[in-house]
Amino acid sequence: MEGSSQLVVDTGLLAAAERPLLVGSPDAAQLLADHPHAQAFFFDEVGRARALAAGADPQRCTAGVRPTRSGHDLAVVFHPKGKRRRDWALAVASDALADDGQLVVVGAKREGIGSAKKLLDLRSERSGRHAKLFVAAPLRGRGTDLDAWEVRWPTGLGFEAVSLPGTFAEGRLDDASAMLLQTVELPRRGRLLDLGCGSGVLGIEAKRRAPALEGHLADADHLAAEATRRTAALAELEVTVHATDATAGLRGKFDVILLNPPFHEGVKTRASAADPVLSGAADALAPPGVLWVVANRFLPHEHVLEAAGLSVQRVREDGRFKVLRCTRP
Repeated sequence: MEGSSQLVVDTGLLAAAERPLLVGSPDAAQLLADHPHAQAFFFDEVGRARALAAGADPQRCTAGVRPTRSGHDLAVVFHPKGKRRRDWALAVASDALADDGQLVVVGAKREGIGSAKKLLDLRSERSGRHAKLFVAAPLRGRGTDLDAWEVRWPTGLGFEAVSLPGTFAEGRLDDASAMLLQTVELPRRGRLLDLGCGSGVLGIEAKRRAPALEGHLADADHLAAEATRRTAALAELEVTVHATDATAGLRGKFDVILLNPPFHEGVKTRASAADPVLSGAADALAPPGVLWVVANRFLPHEHVLEAAGLSVQRVREDGRFKVLRCTRP
């Protein structure tokens, strides 16, 4: 187990709890096995899929915008990446607690866990295993109405986008996506997929340019999927939004796929983080279709795409990014 999970176990808090909730645990399967009354919750389908693959009970391991069950006596939040996502996690975990419940925040020291301390009504703290843990009273009055957490921002493309806590490139059009939009060539008809859509800007702009395309936008993160629905509503476009791990929940093949893949796992940078998404995109591509990928120049995505049977052309690049045009030979 990771150090943060070990520290939680060391405190004895899980063993003493009757209805504990684990939010974003990297070791959910093992912790659920050791604590039969615990529940695990994730904001993304990737975390849930990993827990299930490691043997977690699907009935005790859920994903969504917020936990659906309440009355827990303990909620353990594993510190996520980004302050807004952390604040949302603390708010919804507190809402899931009974009035006398305990809120715990834990994370690696090198990953900014200390910044959470000032937000808490602190009861105690503990360090060990290169991690830090805070025990606090539930946060009340923060509010979990998503409308209050929504941020609208101009894309520069003729419509506004919506960000919710922790969505990619929150509040701005990132430079890599802008490069892809400057480069992509779209068919007039067919099925479009924006994979890893974030706030939905790529897919919605593509749909605006080619209105006859059947638009599908997918992200593993439930808050990103909800942000995309809101962006589509602002743009007055009808698209289908999916919350799914890579392409696992999608049906059929696609004639054009747009992809600005991740290269982080949690707070860690890993070139291999995008491999499942790249492979899934290749599998979802219709034989005459085109997969467009934008990525940092240093990431070796070409090898993964070629191993999946695609012909890859680097059609544009600058000092930071590259655009790949991928087809089936």
